[in-house]
Amino acid sequence: MVKKLSLIFFLILTMQSMAQRLSSGIHLSTNIYEILNRSEYYLFPDPQNTYNVYYGPKRNRFRGGGFSPGGYLQLDYKAFISGLEVNMINRTYFLKCYYMIDPSLGDRGLEFKVTQQNTEINLFSGLKLLKKNRNVILYAGFIYTIVNSNTEVGRDNENSNILGRLFLGYNEMYQVMYNDMNFWRWMGGVGYTWKNSMLSVRYDYRINSERVKLINEISSINLHYNLTLNFQKLKKGHFIFQK
Repeated sequence: MVKKLSLIFFLILTMQSMAQRLSSGIHLSTNIYEILNRSEYYLFPDPQNTYNVYYGPKRNRFRGGGFSPGGYLQLDYKAFISGLEVNMINRTYFLKCYYMIDPSLGDRGLEFKVTQQNTEINLFSGLKLLKKNRNVILYAGFIYTIVNSNTEVGRDNENSNILGRLFLGYNEMYQVMYNDMNFWRWMGGVGYTWKNSMLSVRYDYRINSERVKLINEISSINLHYNLTLNFQKLKKGHFIFQK
């Protein structure tokens, strides 16, 4: 997969002479809204106390995090654009679940804190809708996510319940909310450009192939900002450097 991404990057660089404009700069992104869906309630026993069962809601919603810095490279040709964005992502999720020891005792609450550190590589194309400096752009593409680390911490909301705390720390959310496999997401959205800035809102959806499949489905809405620091413009076969 790394070889494929290197090939794509090489092709972008070698296509400079075909582009009206090659730009690069800073890329920032932040998560606005993320949804985790399951088709069924997920049941799983504790490794040591098999009579304990967790179950959670079919849908969990997570709201945004901090800005993730990175860089981008973009080709413009007439009304079309294509490019590459790379940035580091650090996101934290709090997932509430429940377990049951005895139906007569009722449900006990558990909260899992999952922290993920990933590198995201966005491969996108776009179409400019206006012939102006200020422009509206439709986006589509794919995001390749390289998983750097996953950390899970469980907390029993019922401090008096000793049994509830015994089976925390077994990575119960592994294969439910995350795993250690790199994965793809498809992406679509709309953006707006002015001067040297580009702001876009994009929706993405995790591609659950058999190799990297999770029990749930994950989709998210993200805000992206690109600031152009320099570009090369093609004119009569020669590049003119401008700031």
